[in-house]
Amino acid sequence: MPHGHCYFWEPYLLWSHAIADSLIAIAYFLISILLINIYQRRKDFGYKWVVGLFALFIMSCGITHVFDVINLWKPFYRIDSVFRIITAIASLGTAFALLRITPALLKIPTNKQWEEINTELKNYIGQLKEKEKIIQKTNFELQKRIDQLHFAQELSKVGSYEINYEKGFTTATPQLHEIFGLPLEEAGKPIDITFFYEKVHPEDLSYIENKLQEARSNEELPELGYRILIDTQVKHIVIKSLEVIDTEGKKISYGSVMDITKLKESQLQMQALNEELATSNEELNATTEELRTSNEQLTTVNLKLEDLQKELEQRVTERTTDLQRTSQELQERNEELDQYVYKVSHDIRAPVASLLGLIYLMKQEDNPPSSQQYLILMENRIAKLDDFIRSVLNYSKILNTTAQNVPIDFEKIVRNCLDELTYYPDAEKLNVTTEILSDKTCLGDELRLMIVFKNIISNAIKYRNKYVESHLKISVSNEGSNFIILFSDNGIGIEPQYLEKIFQMFFRATVLSDGSGLGLYIVKQAVERLHGRMTVDSEVNVGTTFTLFLPC
Repeated sequence: MPHGHCYFWEPYLLWSHAIADSLIAIAYFLISILLINIYQRRKDFGYKWVVGLFALFIMSCGITHVFDVINLWKPFYRIDSVFRIITAIASLGTAFALLRITPALLKIPTNKQWEEINTELKNYIGQLKEKEKIIQKTNFELQKRIDQLHFAQELSKVGSYEINYEKGFTTATPQLHEIFGLPLEEAGKPIDITFFYEKVHPEDLSYIENKLQEARSNEELPELGYRILIDTQVKHIVIKSLEVIDTEGKKISYGSVMDITKLKESQLQMQALNEELATSNEELNATTEELRTSNEQLTTVNLKLEDLQKELEQRVTERTTDLQRTSQELQERNEELDQYVYKVSHDIRAPVASLLGLIYLMKQEDNPPSSQQYLILMENRIAKLDDFIRSVLNYSKILNTTAQNVPIDFEKIVRNCLDELTYYPDAEKLNVTTEILSDKTCLGDELRLMIVFKNIISNAIKYRNKYVESHLKISVSNEGSNFIILFSDNGIGIEPQYLEKIFQMFFRATVLSDGSGLGLYIVKQAVERLHGRMTVDSEVNVGTTFTLFLPC
């Protein structure tokens, strides 16, 4: 009989149980899926089987709730009882398993304990790293000392050895091999002790035996100096030894051997020199009296030399004064010449400007075409003369005008230059734009900047490309304490081979130019007076860019 009869098939009771059991079953299944996921992913967890039991237990509970929903309409009580028995077994197994591992679970550290353990572990690791650094530093210093010792041994030709008396052999460094004429590639290999006795010079054998006998009596090893015979070459050596007892109670001797052959040779040479010096001293004493007599004569000569030196110093002083006076006069003449050039330029420019004005007025009147052509030619020649005079005048201003630091209005300078260049042929065909990218105030010499701007703008007019719409862009920016001013046009450009020469006096890069060749030279002089620098980039038929770096 369906379980719904128990609820009298009342919809409220029936559906409340059905929905609740369904939601519980879904929740149980989700929990089981999550536990299975944990079981699969956490392979390092020591109690995975407990997680598996919990997943089985909770999934069984979910199945019983599913049958509670089904039994409302279809009575599958036998199958339901089977799953309930499975659920009971899984529940008891999980309970017993949990009871068994509860003490172990209680020992699992909390998050706070884990953090404390991690902190202690980090501190311990930090201490280990510090100790490791100290050990590395100590090893580095030790290796450095060893390298220094080896280097010192190489420089001083000092060899070292170790004698094992029980085994009857010696091990030696390359320096000792070199002293005793042994192959260097065998350094560090055992050498029979008797080899070193065989190399002792025959005349020094008795000396060595006596010294060794004394050492056995006094229980001290002396410092020995003797000769050895390597083939036919005699060498002088000094040996210092130290005997120790190792941890096994065995006697081991450590020592150093120094080759003093050159020192001995130097001593013999010094002895011979001393004998020669004694002979020379006798001869020197014999000539001392002669020198004393000569000294008196030299004293007289020195007095005369002092008089000559005073006279020479007086002449040098007079000559220096004359040169200073001449230099001052030359400077005054140069200043007068500069003033003359400045005045002449002004005097010449005045009538030239008047002629240009008259020609302009004549062109406005009705004249025959030939007269107009003549007037244009006259205007061009006079304009060229005026341009040259302006260049000379600007050069004079650059050399003689005192620099004044005033706030610079770059847009105003550009406007003034364009106003002064309106008489230039085709000046109106050049589109000039100004872009100020810095709000910082530049303090500089307005006069020299005006000359620089005017010359570059006039060049952009003269050498514009007649086949494109001509333009010149002037941009001002700053980088740190420097202002960067770019003049970019789309004119005819400059040949690469001429770029290094364009700042020379009277140089013209193209036959199309009828200028004076002074413009960019004057620009260079002005930039140097401003303590700046200028670069140029150009490409033929593309345009030219002048970059001015100006400290402000």
